[in-house]
Amino acid sequence: MGMNHLFIQSILFDWNKISENSYLRNIAAINGLEYISFNSNITFFVGENGSGKSMLLFSIFVAYGSIPVVGTRNYNFSP
Repeated sequence: MGMNHLFIQSILFDWNKISENSYLRNIAAINGLEYISFNSNITFFVGENGSGKSMLLFSIFVAYGSIPVVGTRNYNFSP
């Protein structure tokens, strides 16, 4: 079967089940979309604010020798 079953392949939005007050309705990139299909494997980092998602990504960038373009309030990268 391979590993493709471990990845999200598509997202179907049922806007009738999403509250009128949901923040999802304010995200311009998805507002009004009914379906998104992913042609390549993707990874999502999900967590509460302050849980370390950005720091994890920045650490990966640094480990691979890249300089992230952005920083955080607590840590800024400069070339």
